[in-house]
Amino acid sequence: MGLLAAEYAGSGRAELFREIKVVLTEGKGAARSAVLAERLKMSEDAVNIATHRLRKRYREILEAEIAQPLPVNAKLGLCPLCLLRSGVDADSLSLAKTPASIRR
Repeated sequence: MGLLAAEYAGSGRAELFREIKVVLTEGKGAARSAVLAERLKMSEDAVNIATHRLRKRYREILEAEIAQPLPVNAKLGLCPLCLLRSGVDADSLSLAKTPASIRR
């Protein structure tokens, strides 16, 4: 959410973001378009378009984050056997990289 807020602030739309972000945090019905339109001095159609674009951009950012590979030495909190079952190459595993709490 921080990246999205920064994008809106960087383009001079911080107030718009503050008002319509409720559709991301509380769902589509959380705020009525007419109320938001009055607060933002926009038409209801413009608010609907802005919230659609906000949700679309949020989805793009979220999908990009999910698509990022984990670093090789990421502490996943999984036991080595779980990693092997998931198809991880056994040669790439090292108990030295595994947190002590799961080396039992």
